[in-house]
Amino acid sequence: MLIGALSSSAGRDSARGLTRALETRHDGSILDDVGGHVAKNDQSDGFGILGHVLGSNTDAAAQMLGSASGIGTEKAGSLMATLVPVLLGALGRAKAQQNLGAEDLTRLLSDETASVKRRSRETKEVVSIVKRLTRTNKSL
Repeated sequence: MLIGALSSSAGRDSARGLTRALETRHDGSILDDVGGHVAKNDQSDGFGILGHVLGSNTDAAAQMLGSASGIGTEKAGSLMATLVPVLLGALGRAKAQQNLGAEDLTRLLSDETASVKRRSRETKEVVSIVKRLTRTNKSL
């Protein structure tokens, strides 16, 4: 969901802004101590990023994730705010290691979004098959 939102917001000007953010604030160093980031429980940066990327849809995204996962809206929002700096850190590290420009980042995000959608469809198909099998054979 977050990758898709980043991809959607990565128009030409937004991609340049994302590139600047990755160069200045999200260089990938967060990946060296993800546990420390989570333990700090400082979600202010994450909520700021979510507000920038999702705008007024932040609450709806948290509600959708909370409902789909069963963890509730508040916990989903907190989870998103905790993980989005890690996601940007991963993008920042990829940008630096692969010397990606704004257009390259846009393409990378678009490719990742397509991959996530494809895996999501495949997962839904597997779940559907398992449900059908368990309905027809209760011994599973």
